[in-house]
Amino acid sequence: MRRCVYTALIGGYEQLNDQPVALLSEIPFICLTDDPELKSTTWEIRYTPRMLPLDSVRSQRAMKIRPDVYLPEFDASLYIDNTILLSQTPEL
Repeated sequence: MRRCVYTALIGGYEQLNDQPVALLSEIPFICLTDDPELKSTTWEIRYTPRMLPLDSVRSQRAMKIRPDVYLPEFDASLYIDNTILLSQTPEL
């Protein structure tokens, strides 16, 4: 079973927080974003245009609740908000 952890950062209203446990995990950590310049050492950055170009809030919600559309290669996913810092790897 292919699994991932993901977050969505749309609209540039906050900075992406690092997720240190990602470096210890075999599960990919993916950030869906509309910022083509975003970089991270702990997240795999995937540029994803907004579903609704003028509505960053609903575009982010679509990414949050529809991983089957945005991450179709995975069988299971765990969404975490950018403000959450995992204390253990998701394998546990």
